[in-house]
Amino acid sequence: MQFGLCLNNEGYAASLEVRKVYRVVPDDKAAVHGYICVIDESGEDYAYTNVNSEKSKNLWCKENPFSIMK
Repeated sequence: MQFGLCLNNEGYAASLEVRKVYRVVPDDKAAVHGYICVIDESGEDYAYTNVNSEKSKNLWCKENPFSIMK
């Protein structure tokens, strides 16, 4: 099982909380396009981009060992 740490919820305030750890759902198709699938506050899995294109802020921490854990 993998988890992702939300760093920025800009544009997704209703679905994601900053500094909250979410379960990552493996999705090869989404990953090819630069997305990460997580189970968000709705309880459903959705694909989110890792970068907010307007401000180029990372939405997910991938480099920190705590951010994606098995």
